[in-house]
Amino acid sequence: MKYAVLAGLLLAQSAAKENKVDEAKQYVKIAEGILNGTIGDNDIAACIQDAEAVYADAQKFYQDFQAKDYPDAIKDATDLVQVVEKAVSDCGLSK
Repeated sequence: MKYAVLAGLLLAQSAAKENKVDEAKQYVKIAEGILNGTIGDNDIAACIQDAEAVYADAQKFYQDFQAKDYPDAIKDATDLVQVVEKAVSDCGLSK
């Protein structure tokens, strides 16, 4: 399914580059429909924000772990688990 969304967005980008605005809008609507079907009534913007927070926390954990700053890495891992739990809940992935 993620490939369907990606394909829709790539087609939209290609159409936009060729100045086919109406066609690009149709591809974006298809991608939005797939996302809405997946996420349901959940707020897509909140899901995106949660995904960005998960990425940032994972990156911080990785950096601290690589630097052998284990106390901070453990704290980062705890924070990461909480952010992932929020993302799963907000995006309706716990069903």
